[in-house]
Amino acid sequence: MEGDDPTGRSGPHYRMRLANERTFLAWQGMSLSLLAASVAVQSFSAPAISRVWSALGIVLAVLSSATAVAGLVRWRRIERGLVGAAGNVDPKADQGCRCG
Repeated sequence: MEGDDPTGRSGPHYRMRLANERTFLAWQGMSLSLLAASVAVQSFSAPAISRVWSALGIVLAVLSSATAVAGLVRWRRIERGLVGAAGNVDPKADQGCRCG
């Protein structure tokens, strides 16, 4: 059947689920990038203006954590929306979950 995933299990269309997973991984990649920027700012800060760089590094680390959590929450919400009570695709599930 067209709506089944390649393993033969019924449920949400595998393309929708894979797209949701790719989006989740993009959020996690952004989180890691922000964390890497935070580490770079912290390690390359000059001693004369270290407070400014430290504050910027902390802000980037907090944004990294918030991005990781937001990506997880979004992924779970959409995954639940894709799976109806009978395990079938809800065609309206992805319409309300678009961000932007």
